[in-house]
Amino acid sequence: MATNSNYMGAQAAGFISPLVMGFIITFTGSYNGAFWFLIACSAISIIAALSIKKNNHMEQPKDVDLLA
Repeated sequence: MATNSNYMGAQAAGFISPLVMGFIITFTGSYNGAFWFLIACSAISIIAALSIKKNNHMEQPKDVDLLA
């Protein structure tokens, strides 16, 4: 289940990444730095995804009655 903060992070990354890549290309005159930036962002994303722990136990709120 995605939350608004997840969508906001994706929107921010979609806005910031092209700006950073443009600055890198402008200052270095080469696309190599931009590609390394993308590789670094991908590696960070993979590490973050692998570090998420799965929660198998979901606790029901105590004040809610289940209709069964």
